[in-house]
Amino acid sequence: MRSPFPAKVTAALFWTVLFPDPAFSSSTGNALSGDVPVELLQVNTFRHAHPDLAGRHDGASHLARGDFSRARVSFERGAYYADKASQAAMAEMLWLGRGGARDRAQAYVWMDLAAERGYPVFLGQRESMWAALTDAERELALTIGDELYSRYGDDVAKPRQERVMRRARTQLIGSRVGADVNPSRTIMNGFPVVGKVSGSTLTDADLARINTTQQVRKFFAAEYWTASHWWQRQDAHWNAVSVGEVIVRPLINDPAQSED
Repeated sequence: MRSPFPAKVTAALFWTVLFPDPAFSSSTGNALSGDVPVELLQVNTFRHAHPDLAGRHDGASHLARGDFSRARVSFERGAYYADKASQAAMAEMLWLGRGGARDRAQAYVWMDLAAERGYPVFLGQRESMWAALTDAERELALTIGDELYSRYGDDVAKPRQERVMRRARTQLIGSRVGADVNPSRTIMNGFPVVGKVSGSTLTDADLARINTTQQVRKFFAAEYWTASHWWQRQDAHWNAVSVGEVIVRPLINDPAQSED
């Protein structure tokens, strides 16, 4: 398939779609976190329940500081829990040799994983990579593909993420028996809204961050805690990012290009 990108543009070109601002300010938070408000990722309970997004967010943070080794570790964690943007980031770092050895065959497999759900931006990048591989690299990619899919593919990674969310949701609810309950506390959709509940994983710091009605509704929205809604939200976000929106302003330069 013909690459959808200009010949001089390498795999680094779409970093600005994944991480549009190295400082990932609140104004760019939606693109960073998969259309999940960045402030939610500041709540430890939410981060623990969503290791996919937490891994991507931490990877972007390390990337912005130029700490490529730690960025790769964080992206791998996000990828382990079925985050497609983290898998794409792993592909980019392997392709460019950032945070470890350069391995274009493995990079292609990671991008193939990222494109598993058919998101256009990752499909386009996968084809661009394939076109750039040598015959030997293509053969190697086909050889190692099954092993990576057995660990990071949706068939195993999605259930892994869903188990974490399900367990976190149960722990979040806690128990009202014997709890020091604030009389003004209410229950919304089965979740405690304010005040502490015995056995709940919500900390005082977490509660301080979600202490308004609007923040409470956002935090406890079903789309963040129910697996089917969670995947639908991811699909809606990444399917809305078209290849044509990619900005050729790489955050990481390809060493091969710099030699031209």
